[in-house]
Amino acid sequence: MSSLSGLAHDLRRYSLLGLPALLSLISIPIITRIFSPEEFGQYTLAVGIVFLVYAALGSGIGTGAIRFYAGAQPHEQQRVLSTTWTLTFGLMVLILLIGGGVLAIVYPMLSSTWKLLALFTLFFTVSFTLCTIGIELLRARRKVNTVTGLTLFQAFGGFVLSISIALMFRDVSGLIFGRLVAVSIVGAISLYALKNWSFRYSSLTLARQILIFGLPLALTNFAGWALQLSDRYLLKYFCGEGDVGIYALGYEISQRPVLLLGTIISTTAYPIAVQTWENQGKESTAAFISGILRIVMLLLLPAVCGLSMLAKPIVQIFAPESYAGASSVVPIVALGTLTYCFALINFPLLLEKKTIFIAVLYITAGVLQIALNVLLIPIFGYFAAAWTTLGSYAILLTLLWRKSHRLLPWKYPLKSWLKIAAACGGMLAILYVVLRLMQDCSPVVIVIVCVPVGACVYFGLTITTGEIGLDSFGIKKWKEWKKT
Repeated sequence: MSSLSGLAHDLRRYSLLGLPALLSLISIPIITRIFSPEEFGQYTLAVGIVFLVYAALGSGIGTGAIRFYAGAQPHEQQRVLSTTWTLTFGLMVLILLIGGGVLAIVYPMLSSTWKLLALFTLFFTVSFTLCTIGIELLRARRKVNTVTGLTLFQAFGGFVLSISIALMFRDVSGLIFGRLVAVSIVGAISLYALKNWSFRYSSLTLARQILIFGLPLALTNFAGWALQLSDRYLLKYFCGEGDVGIYALGYEISQRPVLLLGTIISTTAYPIAVQTWENQGKESTAAFISGILRIVMLLLLPAVCGLSMLAKPIVQIFAPESYAGASSVVPIVALGTLTYCFALINFPLLLEKKTIFIAVLYITAGVLQIALNVLLIPIFGYFAAAWTTLGSYAILLTLLWRKSHRLLPWKYPLKSWLKIAAACGGMLAILYVVLRLMQDCSPVVIVIVCVPVGACVYFGLTITTGEIGLDSFGIKKWKEWKKT
């Protein structure tokens, strides 16, 4: 089986893991109809704090656990497991002590809404650390079914509990509390499933190795948080929580679908790239990367174009009129997310183990974005945040690809990109005409009609130009079967 054929096979297997992201997207219309932009902004800021703390402190432990457990001999795996859990519990205590101390200082200055929200956020951060590292350890032990089940339970259970509690009490803190309960259950189950460990088997030397290995990756994840979420805190400072809620809605609508596809492709492709690198050499790996870049453009560019063209009716479906301004940032953020997904294809740096270099580039792009946001958000508001996101991702892509291409030169699939861009241009032209004819229809009807029309036009044009063959859809096989 070729590398690209293996990728297609694995993409079908791992597509189920996209359900949590889709569920999160589905929850947005419910949340925005319960809470105002200010309250939705508060919820977004609270969740961002959780991701910030884990990215900066916990993500390196989780990634290090996978690396050291997978490479350990069977008799050494218990030591890796015990050391990782020791680090995890130590980190949980550290978060609780520092977070509790900070909360005790600022608690009198918080509003009534933020007092309960901040308390739940602190406990959510602790439980999220246990849950996420536990799932990483299960992944290291290749407990695929367990990991999939727990991931889906965390998403669906958190969704049901959050919405139920929020509806019951009409308090945005209920959204955090529901997710807190879900991740606590998942963390307890993962701890039980990985019960062959003890504190006395921990190794200080191994703990130091895990931390040293994970530090550059933690810095990368922290910089990634800065690229994706720091603008919301600056928006709160300069413009208020209402603008945070409006911007967050537009960001979620445009970023999640595109990033979901891009992440599934990149995370599925990387193990195959490693195998190709080890078994077939540089030339085959370079050809594989070229194929990945074609697939990213083939699947993501039409999604970006469709979201941009249908931004207004989509926002009208997802939220009431008070969130209308979110449609203005959808095209910009969608294009920025496409740029970021291309930046994820930095496999040569990973294959050559240049993780520190990746961290430096991410930090550079993150610092630049924060600086631009400080200068521009006070003047242009959330519109500036969208443009700085796009600009920072473009700079990150340029820096990563420049270094990656020096390590492993690959051919850019320019001919395919041009055909795909032409097909998207044709799709946009048809959608423009359809939107003009349907301007008096409801947003739901517009989206229901335009999505299949756009998909049919796009794939029809890619087939016409020869970018996609009929066998990609099984049409030739179906005709052969029909004849027999």
